[in-house]
Amino acid sequence: MVTELHVNSKLFSEVHILTKPGGFVNNESVIDNDYQNRIQAGIRGRLFLLAALTLSGAAFAAKPKEGPWEARVPLMQSKLKEAVQHYGLKDEKAAKRACDDAYFALFEQVDANMEVALRTSVSAQLSAELETGFGDIRKQIVAKKDIKEVEASVGQLVEGLRAAARRLDKEKVKVQ
Repeated sequence: MVTELHVNSKLFSEVHILTKPGGFVNNESVIDNDYQNRIQAGIRGRLFLLAALTLSGAAFAAKPKEGPWEARVPLMQSKLKEAVQHYGLKDEKAAKRACDDAYFALFEQVDANMEVALRTSVSAQLSAELETGFGDIRKQIVAKKDIKEVEASVGQLVEGLRAAARRLDKEKVKVQ
């Protein structure tokens, strides 16, 4: 009895193997069992890899897409981290400038004003709390507080910004 195995996919070049009891037949000759086992293991490995890649692709596709407000948070986070780095290097002026950039250039950006969107669509109190967070970090820098305290304030503010951004995205508040 001769059996034909044919596999063709985008990930593999065409595999065409004829088998019969006792070994593979290739160009009318019998290939030994050791070679047959290696070929079968290779095919199983490729099929397993194909299945794993297919499943992992489905897992990535199922991840919810980040909304436009949430996509802005890493920009503010980056500027705030820059402020902490400058502060750690004892460059108070650059630290204040980076903190101000996070606030004025990103949080209150003219064409994507998160502060106004929060105040008008979610909560004026939440908007004020986040604004206060930026001010507190700036005050800590001026007062030469311990860097760990400044880092903790930045972490809390970033988490607050992330939560606020998720609310704006959930409520489908448009970026102006």
